[in-house]
Amino acid sequence: MESDAPWPPPDIVQRGLRQRELCDFLGLNYKAEALNAKLMGLSTHDYLQCITGWQLRRERYYPTVATDLGDKPICETFQKEGPEN
Repeated sequence: MESDAPWPPPDIVQRGLRQRELCDFLGLNYKAEALNAKLMGLSTHDYLQCITGWQLRRERYYPTVATDLGDKPICETFQKEGPEN
């Protein structure tokens, strides 16, 4: 059954989510994602932006529809150049 409620909810779009809240909201295992980030040579912040599409601003994550994406996303850079060794 499809809901007419907006996703993500407007209150989250306005206030943003902290890193742990974002993982909980999306059903991600925070510790596993932090390990994946480390294995890929990325900060947890950059890794979560890449896999979720949510953008970090002032220590809170916002869905891309709520942000100005003037900069190239970190995951695009990572996919083309790979991690620094």
